[in-house]
Amino acid sequence: MSKFALVKEYLMDMGMVVVSEDLENELVVVENEDEGIKNLIVDCEDPILIVEQLILKLRAGKPEIFKRLLQMNRELVHGAFVLDEAGELLLRSEERR
Repeated sequence: MSKFALVKEYLMDMGMVVVSEDLENELVVVENEDEGIKNLIVDCEDPILIVEQLILKLRAGKPEIFKRLLQMNRELVHGAFVLDEAGELLLRSEERR
C-alpha cells in the first residue's frame, strides 16, 4: 500500500469525508464538520506530510493580532500559524518520516 493510500485510510478511520483529491500530487481535502474541520488540506510529499487548515482571513491594521499569533506559535507543539499570499491565516504542520 502506498503512503498516500495509508494516509487516506487513516483519515477515513478518523471519520473524515474526502471533499476532493489530486492523485498525481498525492493531495486530499477532507472535512468532518461535527469535529469543526472543514477543507483540511493533507499533502503527502514523501517523506513529509503537510497539513493545512484555514483559520480566518485577516484584515489589515490589527498588529496586536500578529503579536498574539507569534506568542501562540511559541506554545504550539506541532505546527505553526502562517499567512498565505492572500492574507489568510492557516494552521500548518509538517511531519517528517
